[in-house]
Amino acid sequence: IKENIFEDCTKFSEVVIPASVTKISERAFKGCTSLRFLDIPSNVTNIANNAFESCDSLYLSFETSTIPTGYGAEWNNGLQGYVLASSGLCLFL
Repeated sequence: IKENIFEDCTKFSEVVIPASVTKISERAFKGCTSLRFLDIPSNVTNIANNAFESCDSLYLSFETSTIPTGYGAEWNNGLQGYVLASSGLCLFL
């Protein structure tokens, strides 16, 4: 998903990421304050800095048991939490 592609878009609450996506670039969803839930397919192996910055209502669900490279809560302030689906780990920030 390209850099800044949905930045500051407040018109949607849900996005479906196709299984063909392998990377979510910087600020791809930054400021998407209406976005509530996003399922990250197992093919996504890299999430860049600030990809979800200021997404104040967002919960992420990862289909894998590990978080993709590059992801860090400190780079994505505002997230509500995330789930690692295959491990059952649930973290609320």
